[in-house]
Amino acid sequence: MIARYSRDVVTLLGVANSTLRKYCQTLESAGHRFQKDTQNRRTFTDDDIILLKRLAEFSASGIRLEDAALDLVNRQQQDETKTNDIESADYIEPSNDMPDEVNQLYTEASLVVNHSPRSSAALLRLAIEKLIPLLEGYNIQKRNLNTMIDDLVKTGIPKHIQQGLDAIRVYGNERIYSSATIDLNDKLEDAIFLFELLDLTVYELITRRKKIASLLKKLPQEKLVDDPNLYS
Repeated sequence: MIARYSRDVVTLLGVANSTLRKYCQTLESAGHRFQKDTQNRRTFTDDDIILLKRLAEFSASGIRLEDAALDLVNRQQQDETKTNDIESADYIEPSNDMPDEVNQLYTEASLVVNHSPRSSAALLRLAIEKLIPLLEGYNIQKRNLNTMIDDLVKTGIPKHIQQGLDAIRVYGNERIYSSATIDLNDKLEDAIFLFELLDLTVYELITRRKKIASLLKKLPQEKLVDDPNLYS
């Protein structure tokens, strides 16, 4: 992340040095901390500049500077708390058994979830749509998401996975990108649900299946039931 100095920020914001200094002091009084170099000069990150720009906009609209600073710093701290919760959560780390093209969408969703949970959720639903026809042994043809979920449920997948996939239908299929029945409204919990559902689906329908197949290979073949479909 590039750190800038006051001379850069006054140009970006179009304010005087004295105004920038007042903004910084007001934000610091509200609890914000700017980084400083070895000569004790403030340095500014992109996030700092965004914060200063918002403070300037609030001030121009007539809001008391101190009140605006307190509100902005409180919001920033709340966002950082959410970010820390997300970064420490298990669902951000994709399973090793997740197919590459699904993994790519999963990772992309994790990168944007803090800024746009709605975009993250859309990427995760697309990842689930990509995953279903890639599941080995289920023979699901690539069609629209609702139809693929119907076909997958008919194969007898675990009940909790079925219920999770059924919840996705509430958001619709093609309607996700236009007039969905339920508006995600940038809710973080919706994105978190989809992270967990995707990871759990991979575990139950890929990882666990592979583990069982590995265990069966260790058993005497003559002891197994003579049904080629039973262990597939």
